[in-house]
Amino acid sequence: MRVAIVDYGASNLFSITSAFERAGADVRLISYSDSEAALAEFELVVLPGVGSFGPAARNLSGGLGDRIARFYADGGTVFGVCLGMHLMFESSEEGEGRGLSILRGAVRRIRGRRVPHIGWSYTRPVKHSRLFDGVEGGWYYYAHSYAADTDLAVAEVEHEGQALTAAVELNGLVATQFHPEKSGPAGAVIIRNVMEIARR
Repeated sequence: MRVAIVDYGASNLFSITSAFERAGADVRLISYSDSEAALAEFELVVLPGVGSFGPAARNLSGGLGDRIARFYADGGTVFGVCLGMHLMFESSEEGEGRGLSILRGAVRRIRGRRVPHIGWSYTRPVKHSRLFDGVEGGWYYYAHSYAADTDLAVAEVEHEGQALTAAVELNGLVATQFHPEKSGPAGAVIIRNVMEIARR
C-alpha cells in the first residue's frame, strides 16, 4: 500500500513513518510546499500530529490542503492524528486560520486543572468503528490541550470528568486524538486497521 505522510512544517514525522513502515506500507513524505505531489497515486494520506494549529493551517491553506480535501471527496482515505485530526475541522481555539473543513465543527481548549492532557488513558468506543476492530477499549497515549467538539466521535476518553473526543470515523476519513504510533501493540493494531479501511 502506498501511503503519503504530510509534512506541514510542524510535525515530528519519524515515529508515524516508522509505524506505517512496520505495518508494511510504502511510505512517501509529501511537503506542503510540494506543488507537484500527485495524491491520486496513493491509497492513504496521513496528517500526523505534533505542532500548533495556526502555523499548520497556514501552511496547508490552498495548495496541498485543497488537494487533500479533493482526494477525500473523490473517495480516498485520510487519517489524522492529534493535530492532524484537528486540521480536518473548520477551526480551532488554538490559533487563527481555517482547517481543511472536511468535517464540520470546531476544536476547543480542554477545561480543567491539568492541561495539557498527557499520558496513557483508557479509551472507550461509543459507536462501532472499523478503527477499533480487534482491540475495542484500551489504553492509548495522549498529549493535547485541545479536543474536537463533534457528534462524530466513535470513541471517548475521560479527563477530569469530561468525555473528550478520542476518535472519529466518517466514510473514508478516520482520525485519533491519541497517538497510535506511541501506543504499543494496541496502537499497531489501529495502524493496521487504518490501512484496511483504505483498502476497501
